[in-house]
Amino acid sequence: VRDARNKVLKALYAFIVENSPEEAPTRYGNILLLAPALKALTQLLIENMTLTKFFGLAEVDSLLAEFILDDPNDVNSSQAQLQAHLTQHLDASSIGMLPPSSSSALIINSPLSSANSDLTLL
Repeated sequence: VRDARNKVLKALYAFIVENSPEEAPTRYGNILLLAPALKALTQLLIENMTLTKFFGLAEVDSLLAEFILDDPNDVNSSQAQLQAHLTQHLDASSIGMLPPSSSSALIINSPLSSANSDLTLL
């Protein structure tokens, strides 16, 4: 895995140097700085799509589900991950490890819903 990641990073840097040699270090650094934010957003998107699909809040396109979710036909894998996450979060807040103000609500914006409003799931 490490070797594959290094090959991809080297290829990315070579591509950036080839296309804009004077700005290569800055552009490469900026791209690498985006990685943690993209990872967090990806996890949030997966959780939102799983909840949307599970509760039937909106129709999830099968192609989009195939790209983002593990398996569009197997709700158990994503559902199990979500259930474990929610259980852990609820257990931690119920035993006093998290103050009530720190528990966050999950916002799902469903453009396919009739009211087109944000739904807050606690």
